[in-house]
Amino acid sequence: MQTAPRELTSKQQAFADALLEGLASSKAYRRAYPAKGSPKVVSVKAAELKRHPGIQAYMQQQATLDRTKGLTRQKLCDIVMDPNSSTSDVIKAMHADNRMCGDDRAEPVPSFGLSDLLTMVRQRSDQRVQQS
Repeated sequence: MQTAPRELTSKQQAFADALLEGLASSKAYRRAYPAKGSPKVVSVKAAELKRHPGIQAYMQQQATLDRTKGLTRQKLCDIVMDPNSSTSDVIKAMHADNRMCGDDRAEPVPSFGLSDLLTMVRQRSDQRVQQS
């Protein structure tokens, strides 16, 4: 059972950002952790850090944000309304739509089942489409 990843340190985030820029693991490690270790040590440390659950989650989140950039609200609504969309894609589309509308403040999430939550998300999306 996996636990939710904790916050990244500034160096871990710098490492992940360097990987997202396309740097090789060792070069990303040296950028984030300026060290004088041997290339073998740096390579091993970089490989370990790359497998860190928090870094993997951060990189996946950043990749998702990149994929949602440039999408129109209509395309985001299409993702939400498509019954074949995965739960993850629906939530990501709703998050991107909320950012577009400036409605990205944290709200308490009621304790419902996943299907109830998806129904509420789709209803909220319908309301937004009708308002625009």
